Amino acid sequence: VINTSCEHLNQQTIYKTIDKIPRGTLIVLQSNNYNQIQEHINTVENLQEFVSQYQSRLININMYEKDFLDYKRFMIIGIKR
Repeated sequence: VINTSCEHLNQQTIYKTIDKIPRGTLIVLQSNNYNQIQEHINTVENLQEFVSQYQSRLININMYEKDFLDYKRFMIIGIKR
């Protein structure tokens, strides 16, 4: 399961979706810290904050960060608990 735009979704919606996914499923999530767009309703400040939102639902989490000029993009890949 891949979601490359967590910043556009309410956090509870993401949690409810993950909770419905079978255990053992590979999950890829991306977000960013770019607050200049009104549609970005769920940004995070840094990679650790992003990871902490999902530690209770994912195991074996790999974390990645990419710097852009105006913001950072964060990605985590993990297995559904």
